[in-house]
Amino acid sequence: MRRSEFDRAVTDEFGAQAAALLADLVLSGVGGRTATEAIAAGVPPRDVWMALLQRLAAVRGRLSLCADQAAAAKWWLSMPMASVSAEGPMPKALS
Repeated sequence: MRRSEFDRAVTDEFGAQAAALLADLVLSGVGGRTATEAIAAGVPPRDVWMALLQRLAAVRGRLSLCADQAAAAKWWLSMPMASVSAEGPMPKALS
């Protein structure tokens, strides 16, 4: 992957957020550098691209997990409350 291909791929994938991602997101896959720092240090653009995708996949995975947990909590809260009052269990005739 050439640098121009890297730049185009980042812009196509991330649009207006591309510059911020390149400058701010630290990537463990390229030695704990940002994409901008890694490119400047001579890391091949393909390696930087792969590290960027791996980092964002991890973030998306955590967001998906959070969404799953939120859905589970919403389901749990939608369940009818047990037939218990402050005075104790409700008589079966009333429940």
